[in-house]
Amino acid sequence: MKSIKSKIQISMLSVVLVSSILIGVITALLNASGIDEMMTKTLGPATQMAADAVEWRMNNYWVALQEAASSDIFRESDPTAQELIPIRDDIAERNGFLYTGKMDANGFSSTGYNYSEEYYFQQCKETMQPFISDIMNDGQQMIFLLEVPIIIDGQFSGVVYGGINADFLSEIVINLSMGNDGVAYVLDQIWIEALCSQSWLLSLW
Repeated sequence: MKSIKSKIQISMLSVVLVSSILIGVITALLNASGIDEMMTKTLGPATQMAADAVEWRMNNYWVALQEAASSDIFRESDPTAQELIPIRDDIAERNGFLYTGKMDANGFSSTGYNYSEEYYFQQCKETMQPFISDIMNDGQQMIFLLEVPIIIDGQFSGVVYGGINADFLSEIVINLSMGNDGVAYVLDQIWIEALCSQSWLLSLW
């Protein structure tokens, strides 16, 4: 038969064990809550800053292409017309494009190639709305291709396009970090479609 002393010891150990577990759980919950609050306060402004920078850059690109698409020279010229070359080059240089050009209603481009079967041309033609491609390799580097439709009398008459270096996204987020080892990433919706329906998600790890 156990002595009274043994019973008391067992009871005390049980109380200490249960108390330790409760304290551990409460501490973990408080720490998690504190981390969530800290992450919200820290990451919120950082992600908003990066999103604003991306939006500002993209707006500049779109405005330049929209102005070109509404100009007589782009509306009336053949995509490979010589008189279009200096204008295309000037738009690219002033607005940070790698290059700009025109595709006619059949997809024939300033490059001399036909892109009528490419998804980005078809999307712009079908919707008659500006469109940005997924990241792709143009043969020399990774780019985004921006397209703005040329609309004449309500009819699709081609697109003005501009290629931008995909690295511009990295340039925006490269200085964003969290702590000593945090790194900023930009993920497209292929990676995050299971998580949200937005086109871009800035994620800090």
